[in-house]
Amino acid sequence: MNEGTLIREPKQGHVPPPLNGDDKKVVDEIYARYSVAGKGPAEKNQALMKEIQSRRFFAFGGGETEEMELRANERIYLSEHARRL
Repeated sequence: MNEGTLIREPKQGHVPPPLNGDDKKVVDEIYARYSVAGKGPAEKNQALMKEIQSRRFFAFGGGETEEMELRANERIYLSEHARRL
């Protein structure tokens, strides 16, 4: 995974940028497998959690958006479960 996608000092409410390059291709394969490629963050989170296990994302004690959770789940999947290209 590209370390440039991680933020060393996150700010409350910050949503990391979408993935790109090879990382995006790997995650897009999961979305295609579960037929959620054109859907929203909630559906994509459900697909990713089938791969990484169901969990809740809390960075600042709750209140995180679905988009924030999606970015975290994408990076967890890439770091722990992804087949490398």
